[in-house]
Amino acid sequence: MKKKFKLIFCCIITTVVFTASALVMKAAFENTHINTSNSCEDFIAVIETQLGYMEGSLEGTVQGNNDRTKYGEWYGMNDSPWCAIFISWCADQAGVKTSVIPKHANCDIGMQWFINREQFTYSSYYGGKDTPKRGDIVFFGHKTSSGAFDSTHEGVVYKVQANKLYVYEGNSSDKVHSVVYTLGSDYILGFATPQYENNTAGSEYVLGKYIVDTAWLNFRSKPDTSSSAYELLPKNTLLEITEINENNWGKAEYNGNTGWVALSYCRFVYEVSFDANGGTNAPASQFKFPDVPLTITTQKPIKDGFEFAGWSSSKDNSIQFAAGDVYNKNSDITLYAVWNTTNSTNYTVSFDANGGTNAPDPQIKEKGKELIITGKIPVREGYTFLGWSLDSLGSAEYKAGDAFTLESSVTLYAVWEKSEVFTVTYNANGGNSAPETQTKTKEKDLILSEKIPVYNGHTFMGWAITSEGEVVYQPGDKYTKDESVTLYAVWKSNISPDGFELKTGEGGKADYEIIQEKVKITITANKGYAISYISVNQKPMPLMGDIVEYTLELEKDGLKKVEIKFSYNDKLWINPFNDVADDQWYYDAVKYCYSQKIMMGVSKDSYAPNKELTRGEFVTIIGRLYEKDAGVISCNGDIPFTDITDDAYYYTYLCWAYKNEVVLGTSETTFSPSDKLTREQLCVMLYKYHLYKESGSVFKDHSVLSDYTDFSLVSDWAKDAVSWAVKNSIVNGSANKLMPKDTATRSQAANIIMKYCG
Repeated sequence: MKKKFKLIFCCIITTVVFTASALVMKAAFENTHINTSNSCEDFIAVIETQLGYMEGSLEGTVQGNNDRTKYGEWYGMNDSPWCAIFISWCADQAGVKTSVIPKHANCDIGMQWFINREQFTYSSYYGGKDTPKRGDIVFFGHKTSSGAFDSTHEGVVYKVQANKLYVYEGNSSDKVHSVVYTLGSDYILGFATPQYENNTAGSEYVLGKYIVDTAWLNFRSKPDTSSSAYELLPKNTLLEITEINENNWGKAEYNGNTGWVALSYCRFVYEVSFDANGGTNAPASQFKFPDVPLTITTQKPIKDGFEFAGWSSSKDNSIQFAAGDVYNKNSDITLYAVWNTTNSTNYTVSFDANGGTNAPDPQIKEKGKELIITGKIPVREGYTFLGWSLDSLGSAEYKAGDAFTLESSVTLYAVWEKSEVFTVTYNANGGNSAPETQTKTKEKDLILSEKIPVYNGHTFMGWAITSEGEVVYQPGDKYTKDESVTLYAVWKSNISPDGFELKTGEGGKADYEIIQEKVKITITANKGYAISYISVNQKPMPLMGDIVEYTLELEKDGLKKVEIKFSYNDKLWINPFNDVADDQWYYDAVKYCYSQKIMMGVSKDSYAPNKELTRGEFVTIIGRLYEKDAGVISCNGDIPFTDITDDAYYYTYLCWAYKNEVVLGTSETTFSPSDKLTREQLCVMLYKYHLYKESGSVFKDHSVLSDYTDFSLVSDWAKDAVSWAVKNSIVNGSANKLMPKDTATRSQAANIIMKYCG
């Protein structure tokens, strides 16, 4: 849904075609779900394969705002609003009959279809009841002055928890994603309850291992939907079912509780588990479906002084499986690593900050093998780090990520160059409240301040490099030149030559054009603001909801004055941090993460934006991100790390993340919580969290890295994650460099988290 309201009367011609045919689209977001006999869960599963799809092109990978999607192409109404079209496409892909969910492109028509069949309940705000359930279609909109209900958007309920409604939506912020609403909102008109078909037979269920085959599943105290739930089980949770009742509920043990799950939302599996057999880094268990071949993971364990040779069904047997082989048997199995011995001699590579601080810890190099120089770099006030030298007075011979091949123990000395800085000064050019001067470091991009100056009777258009020049930069753009500059505000007068005044307050802008005898005014609020007031000839207009764009078309005759005001519409934010100025590039990211309780300050009034992030800190951030997404952090049992204590602030988050394979240790028995986190390590943790939360497929397109000059520095084990982050504009790098081995700072992490959350 786009938040655009027009006074122009629009006529939408919608064709409702009751057919079950679909065009096969080749796009990045293909439907990989295999339908079962449970049409409700199939419908939701298909939607989940599309999460993240963006309008703009049929591939769905590049953000646009033209309503162009593969769903509209399939429907025959491309370049049209597509929230209803998206639901129709997903229902078709899931095999849901049009007698259950109609093929429709208009929200009002879809809502009326369910009303006519007595399958619709108005929300509590409009006199009904808030009793939605998983699989219901929720219709949004408003009640007009004539008393009619106008539906402008729709989505699919996938979870209801307390007074929160969790909805999957298409055409929401120009993409497919999940949105959370509060029940009782005047924006929710009501809920449609499709009569899904479910032909699952009770005789199909047998005792054994099952995985949860839906996004979330209640683990209840009794085999009944009215009983209390211990917790919500995420998708792919493994359960050992020890009893099945006549209604196809299965009994299992989980997190110390004995409870029940509805087996219609589970899938029978065989477990293939892995034992490192004296080594470390054993792969996680894989699940094999009956009569479906399983490809054995290519992840390999490690063992000092040994080379991994393959897998065996016994600890001392010959090799039976190699990584990537196919396992066909319908049975559980534990595979043990088979090792070949190697001869190795170790050398120590030490690091000297050479006048700076924060030198990396020593690294160990094995004889005959290359050592990759650590990505951790030292710091020195007023200097730029160039690399490492074998001589304390020498030039840079090695950089982070380079291969070190010398067969000897050495000390590498930091090489420094005195930094150069430049200033960007802002001139309001007749207005006032210009942003504060910014400082740019040599060879590093500067994000221009997003603060906008004000000038009564004028609209800010952007920044020029001369007082009478044309717009060259917009707030938030990158400034890449290594030279000082003064930027001048460019203004557009709001006084029309036709005699009417357009007055715009702080927080947005308005443009107009004269079309014959009418004046068309387009109003746009800035990020974080909403339109709060519009008056025409001093007569206020009624406004509804959270409006960020509005188009007026007024008669020119008699038009004297249009006044527009904006209100700050984001969560209340009173910046408590002395070290986070409102013109810093990371200001919005800090505000977002602090407001969402994902990243707090290091003290009451300090955020420490340039402080390097540790592994323990980031696993805490990941856990809080999961809690923000309504996840429940819990962990049962011990974890193997000896370098942490159970009273550490990050312990519960680490325990949960390790049990769910979101993070791994630095060895079999260590997590190294105080070690600094590199940018590529950050990407890997966030990517594994994304795969865990979204149950997505592995991203293998590494071609996106070739745009960066240092792409070869990305470690092989991090390429999937870094490629995913770059492809989704979560990580952008700087000056055509990714800097994967550089240590991540708190401000960088906040910005990456904000981009990931969309």
